[in-house]
This record gives sequence, C-alpha cells and structure tokens, in this order.
Amino acid sequence: MSRALPLHSGLGALVVAGLAVAGSPGDADARMTVLDDDAATISRAIAARPGGGSGLRLDDGLFQLPSAPGVLPSSRQIGRVAGTASTTSSSALVGRGATGMAALLRDRVRRSGARQVLVDELGPAFAGKEGEDLAAALGTLARERPSYAPSGVSRRVHFYVSDAGALLSSPSWAGARLATVRSGGLWMKTFSGETEWDPAQWLAWPAEASAQFSAAGASRTRVHVVFAGGFRQTAAWTLGRTGSACATLGNGPGGYRLGADVDEFVAEFRSTLPIKAVSKDPVVGCTGAPALSAAGARGLASAAGSELTGLPIPEGGLMTPPLPAGEPAQLTLQLGPDPLGLAVALGVSPEQFWTAARARLEVRAPGSATDVTVEGDGSARIEFTPTAPGPVTMRLVIDQGTLSRALGAEPEVVAPLRAAGVDPALVRRVVADPSGWTLQIPLVQPGGTPGDPVLEIVPLPT
Repeated sequence: MSRALPLHSGLGALVVAGLAVAGSPGDADARMTVLDDDAATISRAIAARPGGGSGLRLDDGLFQLPSAPGVLPSSRQIGRVAGTASTTSSSALVGRGATGMAALLRDRVRRSGARQVLVDELGPAFAGKEGEDLAAALGTLARERPSYAPSGVSRRVHFYVSDAGALLSSPSWAGARLATVRSGGLWMKTFSGETEWDPAQWLAWPAEASAQFSAAGASRTRVHVVFAGGFRQTAAWTLGRTGSACATLGNGPGGYRLGADVDEFVAEFRSTLPIKAVSKDPVVGCTGAPALSAAGARGLASAAGSELTGLPIPEGGLMTPPLPAGEPAQLTLQLGPDPLGLAVALGVSPEQFWTAARARLEVRAPGSATDVTVEGDGSARIEFTPTAPGPVTMRLVIDQGTLSRALGAEPEVVAPLRAAGVDPALVRRVVADPSGWTLQIPLVQPGGTPGDPVLEIVPLPT
C-alpha cells in the first residue's frame, strides 16, 4: 500500500491561505468531497499542482476527517464516530440502543467544527436489531432542527460502508438501509482490503443506492464513492466514469488514505470535476455502457423462474439404454437452440448465446459428480461411472459473465431489471453479488418437477 507523504512545517496553513473559498454546501444538490488522511497528504491535495493548475478547493465542497494538525478551516472538519468498539476508540454506536445512539451522534455533531460526523463504519454488527436501533436514532435526530441543521440533525450524519452488496440487498440490513437514507450521506468504499470494485460492481452499486434513496424520498446527491490509496487511480476513476456510476461521481467523491497516490487522485478529480463544476454542472468524461434491454431483462427473469419450475429436456434430447452401476456411461444431452429464450431476449443467435454462456451442466449420480460445458449447438457430452444404483440429476448453471460475453462489454443490469418490474428477489440477488450471481436451473423430463431424477442407475445384471 502507499506510504504517506512527509509533512513540511507550516505547509497546511500556507496552502489553506490560498484556497478559493465559497459557501459551505448547505443544500441537497451541493457537491461534497471528503478527505480521510494525514495532514501531509491533505496539504498536498489542496496545494497548487507542480505543473500549474489548482488542487482541491473549498468550493469543491471539500471537507476532511480529523488529522493532526487539522489542515482545512475548522468549519470543514468532520468528526468521526466508531461504528463498533476498537482498540483506537472507546466510544462506539453498537450496543447503546436507539436513545444512546442518538445521544452520541448528537453530541459529536455539536462538537465537530463542521457540525457533521461520519460513522466509521456500517458493518455486519448493524444487521438486525442494531440496524433497527440506528434507524430509530436517525429518526429521532431528523425531528431535531437547531439553527445549524435546519433540515434535521440526521442530515449531519454520514456513513462509511465497505460491503455495499449486503447493505443494499440483505433483508437483515433493512434497518441500516433506512438509517442511511435518513442521513446526510452514504459513502461506499470502492475497495476491501487489497481488492477493488470490478466493472459489474461499479455499474450496480452506485445506481442501486441512488435508486433506493430516491424511492425513500431522499436525494440521490447523498450517495458517494470513496477511492483509496494503493490502487491505480486512473483505472478506478475510469470505471467510475462509466455508465450509471458517473452521475454518482458528480456528487463528490471521498479520498481514503491516499498517501503517495494523492497527486494522481487530484489529477483525476480535477479532470473529471473542473473548477466551474461546483454544484449541478455535469461531470466531464463520462462514457456509456451497454444496458440490458427490456426484452433482455424479462428474458433473464423468465430464465430465473425456471429455477423453480425446472427446464424440460426436449423430446428425444436424452435417449439412453438402462445404465448399470459400475459401468462407464457415455451420454449426449441435446438442450436445443434456445430453450431458455435468452438468445432471442439478448438479440443474439443461439450459437452466440451458448458460446458466450459457457454454461455448466452439473451431473450428479451415485458415487459420481461430473461437470461439463454446454457446446455452441446446445449439446453436452457426458462421461461418468456410477458406483451404485440410484437417481441421476442434472442442473444447468449460467453465470453473470454470460451477459458481458454475449453483449461484448459489461452491461447495466440492475436498473433495467428494476424498470422491467421483475421479481425483486432477482434484483436483490444481482445487487448482492453483481459479478458472481448465477442461475442454477434443474433439468427435468417432460412432465417432471425439480428434484425428480432424469435417469435411474440400475443394478449390474447378475
């Protein structure tokens, strides 16, 4: 990971003196940018660029988390509240109940120079009852409207989250979700440990968070992404400027432990969010992404429905004499050109679909577990040796990569599924794991139901 830059005496004060100053973002549409770093790195971020040009400015809606010493003016310094107890914090939200949570957040908001706090962070501890308590606490704070918080004290509270998939999809996180939409901002970390978001996650999570905020009557501008040091900023920002994710960049990003990557972060920020783009002006450099069509969304939903009903094997698609236990078996399964209707739904030929799908056929027999790939003509050649009499089951597995391979690039999936009004359970599945979801469809003989064997292994003749 990147190392922090050394602090030069007085650098922070000298740089701040030259910052462009504008009014603090006070409405729902104002951009907000937060740096969570040491004083040296923050000072470097706001300094003039070595080749000329501006660093980050107060009129970028710039704030910082605590550093020693503080770099930005006190009115731009946000307090930090621990979500759970740690070795570095004795005060944490978890375990206080709704009243205690509200009291801690209220106190820290009042004590902060910016009259704002960021909870670091919403994690698994806030699933279930703790999340419900947190939502109740934010509800209490929303009704409190002192002069410094005319929209409610809850709007002065922000949240970090690392597991965006769980927050946005898990039923057990419903309370935590409600807390975020009552807050001033959700800050989704685009990294976890040494791993950063992939293209599918970028196209799913910012758009889904924005949709959930809108559905709850909250402003989409309160959804943010956070970039970290130790990763290539150019690559991360390129993904952030792609498709639906780009609009979220316009709300203002966060920078977390940028260290030696701060210059690259500032360069990407400045090229994406020019100085004139302080509030509602568009983000520069957005690129499009293919989107699942309405027909594709309905087709995907129909294919997912086959997980419950089973996919009938076409007449004559699996013909074989009785298979005795202990003897090698060789079978050919013919599924046909487009049994799920996904080729038509995606606008590709059946051969293109099967080639892109790389669908896996799972064959389970007594003493045998065999996986084979379905070929471009919709057939699968199976070889296995059952060890005892009993049932043979088959399941077709199609993974998330099918769509990107069929359409030529990672597509927008979540928003089209929502627009098509499909089963919310399918939307939650894709949101939970945008780059790892699968369809697992049991094969059945005509007239059969999922769980029925497609073949029976017979005893070896004596």
